[in-house]
Amino acid sequence: MAKGRYVAPAVDETAFSCPHCGTLTAQRWYVYQAREQKGAPGVWTPERAAEMREKWEEKKGEGEKVVSDTLMEHIEKRALGLPFLSRGSYEGSEYTVYNLSVTKCDECGKLAVWLYDRIIWPQENEAPEPAADMPEEIVADYMEAGSILGASPRGAAALLRLCVQKLCRFLLGDDAKDTIDKDIATLVSRGLDKRVEMALDIVRVVGNESVHPGKMDMKDDRATAEELFGLVNVIVEMMITQPKRIAELYSKLPPEKLKGIEQRNAQAALPKPEN
Repeated sequence: MAKGRYVAPAVDETAFSCPHCGTLTAQRWYVYQAREQKGAPGVWTPERAAEMREKWEEKKGEGEKVVSDTLMEHIEKRALGLPFLSRGSYEGSEYTVYNLSVTKCDECGKLAVWLYDRIIWPQENEAPEPAADMPEEIVADYMEAGSILGASPRGAAALLRLCVQKLCRFLLGDDAKDTIDKDIATLVSRGLDKRVEMALDIVRVVGNESVHPGKMDMKDDRATAEELFGLVNVIVEMMITQPKRIAELYSKLPPEKLKGIEQRNAQAALPKPEN
């Protein structure tokens, strides 16, 4: 598995560069099995999923459950409008659908949809390049958001909110809480730069509100979604890249200078004598 070398996706290959994460790795092929659907299948919209999530959390807090944890996750995946595999959803398939297939990346687990000999999803990525120090587990979601930016700005905004949530957990480690809002509050209590706090809250609020009915309508607001990509990169730059660069330069100072700095700081921390 490697990112430096590029191998174009092709229908007669079992390893090529993933259209999502860019990694050269094994790709698993799947065919479509189908059976007749009685009536229109309908879809889980982001609004319906958000309403279900609110009811689910309310009932869960009361010791009840509207649906199982697994089904709630399944509903939210469907509401993103992105293809994914779900084992055992349908049985007794009547047909095999030819010239339509799916590949799954061994590295990031994302799917690509093929029509005959070409990928029809994801679309060409329209996001700016992710920040160099963006954690790998976040890059895949960031790139996926870019792949649907043109078709669904609100879907991209929802995925970027997920990026911020994962980034907060990355920064806090075992101290991460159960909501992104609480994670931001923890970072603020530790002296978070006000500009980073504002950037986190912008992505959090826009990403969250975009899937709630009657609030922010991100359906056709591509410009705002584009701004969110830049904010995610700014957060990574200020919270990861800049501290890393400063730490690297600081470590290169002469040992005697570092010792002098430690002594100075220790002296400054001592209580001043009263007059």
